[in-house]
Amino acid sequence: MDYLETTIIILLLLLIFSIFSNILSYVFVSFRKKESLCSFSSKSPLLFPTLIIGPISLVIGFQIFKINLIFPVHFFVGRMELIKSSIIPSLILLVSSGLLTMTYQTVSREYFFWKSKPFSLAIESLGRSPRKELFSLVFLKSLTESWSYSLPWIFGELIIVEAVFNAPGLGYNAWNLAKQRDFYGLIFILIYLSIIYFLFFGASFLLNRWLGKRLESYV
Repeated sequence: MDYLETTIIILLLLLIFSIFSNILSYVFVSFRKKESLCSFSSKSPLLFPTLIIGPISLVIGFQIFKINLIFPVHFFVGRMELIKSSIIPSLILLVSSGLLTMTYQTVSREYFFWKSKPFSLAIESLGRSPRKELFSLVFLKSLTESWSYSLPWIFGELIIVEAVFNAPGLGYNAWNLAKQRDFYGLIFILIYLSIIYFLFFGASFLLNRWLGKRLESYV
């Protein structure tokens, strides 16, 4: 299995799950009359370490559902098998990195912020639903902001997630190379991880900046 491919699949599934959690958060928040105390004004995501929830999920999966969540050890595994094996690690990463709670907090803050603006009140006075009108705005803003803030935790927990689930990705490979004191190989792995990190960070930053310019006239 290719180390880079495994890590990219886990991160892409994480992005998909974060999009779904963003949409579900918006649906839940938009039916509230006012912002709840659970959505803190400060950026304080709730973190659940992988070293706790990872082994628990392994035990529950095997003992209750009779499913082995450890990645297959053989190298010639099809891509679909690799994707299926990456689902649970990606969900664990979503929770352990704080991205899940950060998404909810950001969606709540952004929704009630823009709902209080004059253009939103004008939409409501015309008999149209601000819930529908604000969706694309809040969705993109909260998605980019939550990812930008959670990226350090995402990549920090990625190594632990891959180690717990025996996922043959860049993080797990870096862990093994460090134990073997193969510093030259470790440098190349860290370069790959740095490139992926800055690609995600750059995409979030540029999209957030573009949104900021588009929203200047609404503030």
